[in-house]
Amino acid sequence: MSTSKLTGRLEYFRSGIDGTEAPCAVCATDTTDEPKPLIVEVSPGAMKDLPGCVSQVEDMARVAADHGLSCVALRATGRGSGSVYQNYGEVDVLEAIEHVKAHYAIDDDRISVTGASMGGAATWYLISHYPDVFAAAAPYCGYCDYRLWEKPGGSTFHMHEWEEASWRARSAVFLIDNLAFWLSG
Repeated sequence: MSTSKLTGRLEYFRSGIDGTEAPCAVCATDTTDEPKPLIVEVSPGAMKDLPGCVSQVEDMARVAADHGLSCVALRATGRGSGSVYQNYGEVDVLEAIEHVKAHYAIDDDRISVTGASMGGAATWYLISHYPDVFAAAAPYCGYCDYRLWEKPGGSTFHMHEWEEASWRARSAVFLIDNLAFWLSG
């Protein structure tokens, strides 16, 4: 498989949240009708560096192609790093996945998610909340339990008592049954 022709690009889909055109970066190793794995990358900074997102999906697709594998690589923006890919950010990711599935041959049983830092935490969040969407995940440098999230200087994230229920609902560690299903599925 020739990797010299791999060219990623920015694509846009209509957001169901507010009707705006939302960007995502996409690169496919090939455009055949053979269903391919979809690799979804969620990391901070996507909205600030859209050309960098394109370069990143090209790199991911190139690694697969260099090993004789086909895939489609997607970098969703999550509406900016402030969303932590939750709420409107998770809708953005799911809509970006649907956009790619509408335009590329994707194997629904081989959709994976990965991310670093905030993207690692987002990966934990997404796989624990959507175990039926993702077949694999590679979170790195991200927390799965808000109680472990340390800020610079070693102090944990300040939280008011009334915020506890919200943080618990978003932490993967409290949705271990979903992860156990996912691991055994």
